[in-house]
Amino acid sequence: MDWKRQLASRLVPLGPIEVPPGITGVAAVLIPIGWNEEEKRDEILLIKRTMTVDDHKGQIGFPGGFREVEDRDLLRTALREAMEEIGTPAEQFEVLGRLEPVHTHKKEVLV
Repeated sequence: MDWKRQLASRLVPLGPIEVPPGITGVAAVLIPIGWNEEEKRDEILLIKRTMTVDDHKGQIGFPGGFREVEDRDLLRTALREAMEEIGTPAEQFEVLGRLEPVHTHKKEVLV
């Protein structure tokens, strides 16, 4: 079995994520996996945040961010943020599934 099918079998199928009433600051991230032609292998892409952003200065993480009004769902949030942060259009991603939502101590983060 190839790695994509193995990974997809361990993920939650795509579908709507219920956001409980009163929850604000909902965010989504994308975990981009792509082929590195130079190294001849698949790699997970991470970003390093600048020192000029409001939160998480200089931190390493996945592309993503807070849901905006125009985002019809959290997948759109993750894809929009990926376009903004790494320049890859949504249609270039093959989305395999999603992880269970993660609730952080500071804000609600749904992946």
